[in-house]
Amino acid sequence: MFLQIFNSYKSSFGGLPREIWYLSLVTLINRAGTMVLAFLVLYLTEDKGLTTVQAGFIYGLYGLGAIGGNFLGGWLSDRTGPLITQVISLVLGGSGFIFLSQLESPTAIAITLVPLGIVSEAFRPANSTAVAFFSPPELRTRSFGLLRMALNLGMGIGPVVGGFLAEHSYQLLFFVDGVTCILAGMTLWALFATQVKMSNTKEEEAEDSLPRKSPWTDGIYLQFVFLFALLIIVFSQLNSTVPLYFRDTYKFSKSTIGLILGLNPIVIVLLEMPLLAFIQRFQAQKILAWGALLICIGFGLLPFGSGTTFVILTVLVWTLGEMLNFPLGMSICSQHAPDRSRGSYMGLLSMSLSAAHAASPLLGTWISEKFSPDTLWYVIGIVGFILFVAFWTFPKKIFRQS
Repeated sequence: MFLQIFNSYKSSFGGLPREIWYLSLVTLINRAGTMVLAFLVLYLTEDKGLTTVQAGFIYGLYGLGAIGGNFLGGWLSDRTGPLITQVISLVLGGSGFIFLSQLESPTAIAITLVPLGIVSEAFRPANSTAVAFFSPPELRTRSFGLLRMALNLGMGIGPVVGGFLAEHSYQLLFFVDGVTCILAGMTLWALFATQVKMSNTKEEEAEDSLPRKSPWTDGIYLQFVFLFALLIIVFSQLNSTVPLYFRDTYKFSKSTIGLILGLNPIVIVLLEMPLLAFIQRFQAQKILAWGALLICIGFGLLPFGSGTTFVILTVLVWTLGEMLNFPLGMSICSQHAPDRSRGSYMGLLSMSLSAAHAASPLLGTWISEKFSPDTLWYVIGIVGFILFVAFWTFPKKIFRQS
């Protein structure tokens, strides 16, 4: 029985192109070193003596740069190629984090964070564009699943290592983050040495003169991105109102909150790839709708129970929804995009999701304070049913070959 389960799990990874494994390895290296952002507010308050509000404002400047970086990364991917865009982003971003560690003035740090956000976050749409280029349509969802697995594994490592480094030296934290970014860029260059200047299109040179299609004029795509961004606003409550609710309503300690939220990446690493292999037999549109509903219901259940066991159940519900919706949604977006404009399409998606991530804590905390914390979860539950209907009835044109 265990051998059968193992073989089934192993087969879920089978058939993926070698390049997808390379891209996932680079993502793992990069995300395992992502630790500065997790401790930036602490650094600014403890080391630079800023207030929490001041530190939060400065942190937000990175997010502002990230929105522009996502657009720039997609634009560059269509013109210089997604691989060279990733290399430039990783090397410049890593160098920027090392440079940041040498700044003493909060003003200088604030000014630096905007361009740093631009160059660092240009990596995301370029990475997604490269995954779409190297994976055939029938393997694209699992390819994005493997990428998410590497990302979650890396994000589970980075903050833990960062915590130990921060105990000794914040400068060391910045240095290690910067070095891992540069290392990821060098690894990408070495693995794709003969392809790093490729464009993201397979068209012949004669067709390169054709105009690129702008995602801003693609009405169906804009509607889909809007729904995806709305779902991200819900999901990103995980980083703001969810921990507060666990502390204030469930009376959990910080360590308990960390352990409960840490269950999410563990489940993703263990189960997402087999799950994606299993759901290939079902209609993508329906899977997407159920995934959105489960994410919202997982959060919406919070006011209706108590205790650690119940909360773990809610985490499993929204984690299942995340695994069903996110890699499939990324695959649908990349598949809908024209070859010569895929970078711009993925850049618009990444930019929209970054904006949604930035708006999420503002909306969540406003609803909680204006009405009540429970009201937020009731609203999210209602949004879940709206998204379910919206995805279920969405124009089928965008789901071709997904």
